[in-house]
Amino acid sequence: MGTRLSVTEEEKDKLFSIRDFWKGKTVTDRMDAWYPDGYEDWCAIGASSYFTGVPIGDLPSGHLIAGYPKVINQGYAAIREQAQGWVDAHRGDLMGNDVEKYLFYKSAVVVCDAATAMIKHYARVCYDKAAKYTEPVRKAKKNPEAHRDLVVRIAGFSAYFVELYEGIQDDLIRRTELDLA
Repeated sequence: MGTRLSVTEEEKDKLFSIRDFWKGKTVTDRMDAWYPDGYEDWCAIGASSYFTGVPIGDLPSGHLIAGYPKVINQGYAAIREQAQGWVDAHRGDLMGNDVEKYLFYKSAVVVCDAATAMIKHYARVCYDKAAKYTEPVRKAKKNPEAHRDLVVRIAGFSAYFVELYEGIQDDLIRRTELDLA
């Protein structure tokens, strides 16, 4: 359970006195103004596990992606291939609403390419960052079997790093990074 706060009547009055000033100016109000067209309809048909009226700022990232289970289960490459297939099959033969569909599928290809590029970039940055860590304690944490003989000083005693509790290992790593060890 959370901590209960005690607010005096005087403090309540002060808080309520500024309530009108903040109407329409909160972060939630500003984010709600950015609802995409059709958001309320999208919620009403159950396309989200959230319900209508949830402020858009309270939604975790990714939950405004229509069909995100498809992204998880099939992947961007399969979605891109499907969209590109439709574009290729209809190139030069667009009738009626096909123009809007063409633009939609073409944009799906662009989005899949962008998402894939972002994911690859993020992975590359993570890999590069991990490669920078040369401290023996980090290597021992990642691969304890290869570093069973690593001895560290902690609280005035010597101990095998891999035999320490995980919390103590993490603390030692943090202290090493901050040069506090």
